Amino acid sequence: MPPLEGEDLRRRAEALLGAEVRGLTRIGAGGLASGTPIHVVGRVVDKGGRAVTGAVVEIWQADANGRYHYVDDGRGVPMDANFQGYGHDTTDDEGAYRFLTIQPPPYPASASWMRPAHIHFRVSGPGFERLATQLYFTGDPHLETDNVFNAIRDPVQRASVVVSVEAPEAGLEPAAGVCRFEIVLGNPA
Repeated sequence: MPPLEGEDLRRRAEALLGAEVRGLTRIGAGGLASGTPIHVVGRVVDKGGRAVTGAVVEIWQADANGRYHYVDDGRGVPMDANFQGYGHDTTDDEGAYRFLTIQPPPYPASASWMRPAHIHFRVSGPGFERLATQLYFTGDPHLETDNVFNAIRDPVQRASVVVSVEAPEAGLEPAAGVCRFEIVLGNPA
Protein backbone atom coordinates (compact mmCIF):
# COMPACT_ATOMS: atom_id res chain seq x y z
CA MET A 1 0.00 0.00 0.00
CA PRO A 2 1.42 3.44 -0.90
CA PRO A 3 1.80 6.00 1.91
CA LEU A 4 -1.17 8.24 2.63
CA GLU A 5 -0.83 11.61 0.91
CA GLY A 6 -2.85 14.72 0.06
CA GLU A 7 -6.62 14.31 0.39
CA ASP A 8 -6.31 10.74 1.72
CA LEU A 9 -4.00 11.96 4.49
CA ARG A 10 -6.36 14.85 5.36
CA ARG A 11 -9.40 12.52 5.54
CA ARG A 12 -7.49 10.03 7.68
CA ALA A 13 -6.40 12.86 10.01
CA GLU A 14 -9.99 14.06 10.40
CA ALA A 15 -11.22 10.53 11.09
CA LEU A 16 -8.57 9.78 13.69
CA LEU A 17 -7.81 13.04 15.46
CA GLY A 18 -11.27 13.40 16.92
CA ALA A 19 -10.19 11.23 19.87
CA GLU A 20 -7.96 12.75 22.53
CA VAL A 21 -5.80 9.63 22.71
CA ARG A 22 -4.54 10.31 19.17
CA GLY A 23 -4.08 14.05 19.58
CA LEU A 24 -1.44 14.93 22.16
CA THR A 25 -1.38 18.70 21.51
CA ARG A 26 -4.44 19.67 23.57
CA ILE A 27 -5.93 18.46 26.83
CA GLY A 28 -9.68 18.99 27.01
CA ALA A 29 -10.70 22.57 26.21
CA GLY A 30 -7.32 23.96 27.27
CA GLY A 31 -4.86 25.75 25.02
CA LEU A 32 -2.50 24.20 22.54
CA ALA A 33 0.71 22.52 23.64
CA SER A 34 3.97 24.38 23.11
CA GLY A 35 6.24 23.15 20.35
CA THR A 36 6.15 22.38 16.65
CA PRO A 37 3.20 20.15 15.73
CA ILE A 38 3.87 16.99 13.74
CA HIS A 39 1.66 14.23 12.39
CA VAL A 40 3.29 10.86 13.03
CA VAL A 41 1.78 8.44 10.53
CA GLY A 42 2.62 4.93 9.48
CA ARG A 43 1.65 1.33 9.17
CA VAL A 44 2.20 -1.75 11.26
CA VAL A 45 3.14 -4.69 9.06
CA ASP A 46 4.52 -8.21 9.45
CA LYS A 47 7.88 -9.34 8.06
CA GLY A 48 6.18 -10.07 4.72
CA GLY A 49 4.86 -6.49 4.46
CA ARG A 50 1.24 -7.48 5.17
CA ALA A 51 -0.87 -5.08 7.23
CA VAL A 52 -1.43 -5.98 10.88
CA THR A 53 -5.04 -5.06 11.60
CA GLY A 54 -6.05 -4.31 15.18
CA ALA A 55 -2.55 -3.65 16.51
CA VAL A 56 -2.42 -1.26 19.46
CA VAL A 57 0.19 1.48 18.96
CA GLU A 58 1.09 3.41 22.11
CA ILE A 59 3.39 6.43 22.21
CA TRP A 60 4.82 8.60 24.96
CA GLN A 61 7.34 11.42 24.86
CA ALA A 62 8.71 14.53 26.53
CA ASP A 63 6.93 17.87 26.11
CA ALA A 64 8.54 20.96 24.51
CA ASN A 65 10.43 21.58 27.77
CA GLY A 66 11.99 18.11 27.68
CA ARG A 67 9.79 16.90 30.53
CA TYR A 68 7.85 13.65 30.79
CA HIS A 69 4.53 14.06 32.55
CA TYR A 70 4.70 10.90 34.63
CA VAL A 71 8.27 11.31 35.93
CA ASP A 72 9.69 13.85 38.36
CA ASP A 73 13.26 14.03 37.09
CA GLY A 74 14.33 16.58 39.69
CA ARG A 75 15.46 19.17 37.11
CA GLY A 76 12.77 21.65 38.08
CA VAL A 77 11.72 22.08 34.44
CA PRO A 78 8.10 23.26 34.11
CA MET A 79 5.54 20.88 32.67
CA ASP A 80 3.42 21.95 29.67
CA ALA A 81 -0.09 21.62 31.12
CA ASN A 82 -1.59 21.54 27.60
CA PHE A 83 0.44 18.54 26.41
CA GLN A 84 -1.03 15.05 26.77
CA GLY A 85 2.33 13.23 26.87
CA TYR A 86 1.01 9.85 25.74
CA GLY A 87 -1.52 8.38 23.36
CA HIS A 88 -2.67 5.21 21.65
CA ASP A 89 -4.31 4.18 18.41
CA THR A 90 -5.54 0.90 16.95
CA THR A 91 -4.52 0.11 13.38
CA ASP A 92 -7.17 -0.11 10.71
CA ASP A 93 -7.57 -2.74 7.97
CA GLU A 94 -4.54 -1.31 6.16
CA GLY A 95 -2.39 -1.38 9.32
CA ALA A 96 -2.43 2.44 9.46
CA TYR A 97 -2.09 4.57 12.59
CA ARG A 98 -1.73 8.32 13.20
CA PHE A 99 -0.92 10.77 15.98
CA LEU A 100 -0.85 14.55 16.19
CA THR A 101 1.89 15.51 18.63
CA ILE A 102 4.87 17.87 18.86
CA GLN A 103 8.45 17.34 17.80
CA PRO A 104 10.15 16.69 21.14
CA PRO A 105 13.47 18.31 22.05
CA PRO A 106 16.66 16.60 23.22
CA TYR A 107 16.96 16.58 27.01
CA PRO A 108 19.62 15.70 29.61
CA ALA A 109 19.30 12.11 30.85
CA SER A 110 22.19 12.78 33.24
CA ALA A 111 24.95 15.34 33.74
CA SER A 112 26.99 13.68 30.98
CA TRP A 113 24.33 12.26 28.63
CA MET A 114 21.94 14.16 26.32
CA ARG A 115 19.14 12.05 24.89
CA PRO A 116 18.33 12.92 21.26
CA ALA A 117 14.79 13.96 20.38
CA HIS A 118 12.70 10.77 20.32
CA ILE A 119 9.24 9.29 20.71
CA HIS A 120 8.71 5.97 22.50
CA PHE A 121 6.52 3.33 20.82
CA ARG A 122 5.04 0.12 22.20
CA VAL A 123 3.14 -2.02 19.71
CA SER A 124 1.13 -5.18 20.32
CA GLY A 125 -0.53 -6.94 17.44
CA PRO A 126 -2.76 -10.00 17.45
CA GLY A 127 -0.49 -13.05 17.33
CA PHE A 128 2.78 -11.07 17.76
CA GLU A 129 5.13 -10.41 20.66
CA ARG A 130 4.96 -6.86 22.00
CA LEU A 131 7.56 -4.55 20.44
CA ALA A 132 9.11 -1.53 22.16
CA THR A 133 11.10 0.91 20.04
CA GLN A 134 11.85 4.60 19.62
CA LEU A 135 11.51 6.98 16.68
CA TYR A 136 14.41 9.45 16.22
CA PHE A 137 14.80 12.50 13.97
CA THR A 138 17.25 12.98 11.10
CA GLY A 139 20.09 15.39 11.82
CA ASP A 140 19.97 15.23 15.61
CA PRO A 141 23.62 15.63 16.73
CA HIS A 142 22.96 13.64 19.91
CA LEU A 143 22.34 10.41 17.96
CA GLU A 144 26.10 9.84 17.69
CA THR A 145 26.52 9.56 21.47
CA ASP A 146 23.17 8.11 22.55
CA ASN A 147 23.53 4.79 24.38
CA VAL A 148 20.02 3.61 23.50
CA PHE A 149 20.21 4.45 19.78
CA ASN A 150 23.70 2.95 19.44
CA ALA A 151 22.62 -0.27 21.16
CA ILE A 152 20.99 -1.09 17.79
CA ARG A 153 24.01 -2.74 16.18
CA ASP A 154 22.57 -3.47 12.72
CA PRO A 155 23.00 -0.28 10.62
CA VAL A 156 19.89 -1.06 8.54
CA GLN A 157 17.75 -1.46 11.66
CA ARG A 158 19.29 1.66 13.21
CA ALA A 159 18.49 3.67 10.06
CA SER A 160 14.90 2.36 10.10
CA VAL A 161 14.13 4.20 13.35
CA VAL A 162 15.32 7.62 12.11
CA VAL A 163 12.75 9.73 10.23
CA SER A 164 12.65 13.08 8.49
CA VAL A 165 10.02 15.72 9.14
CA GLU A 166 8.39 16.33 5.77
CA ALA A 167 6.61 19.49 4.65
CA PRO A 168 2.97 19.87 5.70
CA GLU A 169 0.38 18.16 3.54
CA ALA A 170 -2.48 20.06 1.91
CA GLY A 171 -5.42 20.35 4.29
CA LEU A 172 -3.32 20.00 7.46
CA GLU A 173 -2.07 22.77 9.75
CA PRO A 174 0.41 24.94 7.80
CA ALA A 175 2.99 24.66 10.60
CA ALA A 176 2.67 20.88 11.06
CA GLY A 177 5.17 18.51 9.53
CA VAL A 178 4.60 14.86 8.72
CA CYS A 179 6.78 11.96 9.87
CA ARG A 180 6.32 8.50 8.36
CA PHE A 181 7.29 5.54 10.54
CA GLU A 182 6.62 1.96 9.45
CA ILE A 183 6.73 -0.62 12.23
CA VAL A 184 7.52 -4.25 11.42
CA LEU A 185 6.32 -6.94 13.84
CA GLY A 186 8.22 -10.16 13.40
CA ASN A 187 8.08 -12.56 16.31
CA PRO A 188 4.92 -14.61 16.81
CA ALA A 189 3.51 -14.61 20.35
